[in-house]
Amino acid sequence: MFKSLGIQNFQGHQNTFVEFSRGLNVIAGSSDSGKSAILRSILWVIKNRPLGDAVKNWKSGKKDSVVVELVMENPANGQEESIIKEKTPKTVFYTLSNQPEPLSVIGRDVPKEVIDMVNFSELNFRGQHEPYLLAITPGALAKMINDLVGLSVIDVSFKNLNSQSTRLKSSCESIVKTIEEKDQGIQALYYLPAMESDIKNIETLQSKLTINTQKQSELSKIIADVIAIQEEALHNNTILVLGGKANDIQSLVTTYQSQTQKIDTLRQNIEGIISTQTLAKENNKLLQMRIPAKEISDLMGEAQTGAKALVDLKSLVGSIESI
Repeated sequence: MFKSLGIQNFQGHQNTFVEFSRGLNVIAGSSDSGKSAILRSILWVIKNRPLGDAVKNWKSGKKDSVVVELVMENPANGQEESIIKEKTPKTVFYTLSNQPEPLSVIGRDVPKEVIDMVNFSELNFRGQHEPYLLAITPGALAKMINDLVGLSVIDVSFKNLNSQSTRLKSSCESIVKTIEEKDQGIQALYYLPAMESDIKNIETLQSKLTINTQKQSELSKIIADVIAIQEEALHNNTILVLGGKANDIQSLVTTYQSQTQKIDTLRQNIEGIISTQTLAKENNKLLQMRIPAKEISDLMGEAQTGAKALVDLKSLVGSIESI
């Protein structure tokens, strides 16, 4: 049983409070005075209709909320219970006196707690021009009767079963598709045994490559040693060749020394001859010796030849010392 109704910023009502009496209540007034808006406010709380911002009073501000409070008397215990529906610029929610937290509204649905508290059906709401059940369509009438006798529960159950069946069918199809894809994936991996054999062959070749690399490194070292030995042998050959030249030079030095001794002897002889000639000129009376001019000329030629040989030997010795 309704006890009171509070309306703020709902259609033509900015701030209206209606207190109901027990039994029949009649709302009278002139046209467009807000009589139907009172009924719509109750419908807005119980059925979440109408939707949108059309319910808001056109004189209210953009940030103002639309609030409808419905106070009822619980027939079981005679206590008052209240339902407050509030629409802000961003959200719509219910506040129930028997619930600790507000209940949010999602789309067209009404929270189950509100439906259970009000315990109203379509038969509790009639429009101004539809006072009788015969005035509605057969389909709507059948739906009302189904709701009254509980057939709608069966329909809902069947719908839920169909929904679950459809969901399970879709899940099974998805699983079958996944299995087929896995099978295709497995078939696509037919080359794995051959690849395993190839990998083993590659590992064997890698091992051989490692051994050959080590041998190549050792061979490179040996080649480097051989090249070093060849270079050393070439150097030694050069030394041997120089050694042979040294022997020749030593022979030339010995010859040079011998010639030098001969030249010294010849020089002494020439000096003795010259001294003798000088003495002969000075002491013609004491020295009566005649030296043939030809012999003196020969001795002078030998002296010049020896002097030239001496120059050549000195040049050769200089070259030897330079080498």
